[in-house]
Amino acid sequence: MFGVIYELGYRIQRLIAKTLRLGTYELVSDRIQRSPGRSKAESILVSDISRWCVLYEMGFDVVIILLSNGEEKRWIDSYGDLIAILKCVASDKRKEEQMYESKGDEENELSSESRSQTESEH
Repeated sequence: MFGVIYELGYRIQRLIAKTLRLGTYELVSDRIQRSPGRSKAESILVSDISRWCVLYEMGFDVVIILLSNGEEKRWIDSYGDLIAILKCVASDKRKEEQMYESKGDEENELSSESRSQTESEH
C-alpha cells in the first residue's frame, strides 16, 4: 500500500516539475538554456561546446560538457531533453561514455584535458 502511494507521489512530483519547466533545457537561438530547478538558470553557446559525454545513472543522466575555453559543465538531465538537444546541434562532438574512467579512478579524460588547458594558459 505504501509503495503505491510513494510511487504515485513521485510521479506527481515529476509531472509538476516538468509542467513548471523546472530543471529542463531548451534551445533558444544559438544557446542551450537551463531553466532553474535544483540549481540556478544558466546558458551556454552551442558554438562554445568542444566535447560532451553522457554518464547514465538510474533516474537521471549526468551530461559533461567541455567548453572551448576549458571550462567543464556537469548538468543533470532528468527528462532527456538536454541529450536530445545536444544530439541535434553537436552530435559530432560527442564522446562515448566508455572514454571516461569510473568514479573510483583519479580523474576522467575531459577533466584532465581541461586542467591541462587551464595550466598552459597560466
